[in-house]
Amino acid sequence: MEMNRISEFLGQLGWPQQAMTDAVLTAEYKGAFGITKVLFHAHEAGLRIAINPVLEKSEQSGWSRSVNKLIASLDRESHGVRIGFDKAGDIYVKVDLPEQELNFEQFVYVLLNVCQISEQLTVPVLQAQAYDRKIAVA
Repeated sequence: MEMNRISEFLGQLGWPQQAMTDAVLTAEYKGAFGITKVLFHAHEAGLRIAINPVLEKSEQSGWSRSVNKLIASLDRESHGVRIGFDKAGDIYVKVDLPEQELNFEQFVYVLLNVCQISEQLTVPVLQAQAYDRKIAVA
């Protein structure tokens, strides 16, 4: 998918955007937890839409055992959407779409679902982290 078309779709949504290269651009999504950066990368196999980080790894402690189990479980259970940890330990959500012509409605459907998954992931991750810390202190 061409970046011009993605830019046009994002413009129709009214989302602020910035081209990083000919094949990569970022946009901003305003959600329940503030502004989230969404990355779009067009490549020979299709289009990647990613939110990274959904949550950043804490510098002091990292992620707890329950968070690691939660993310692994969610990644296994989700079909088409990948949820995991990047090299820095931050949590990401991404989807890879095969090379095809998406219309506006299809693009919006996929994009908003990725954003919704990102938002819905925040509270369970923070709860799992707090649960493990509470047990460690007790």
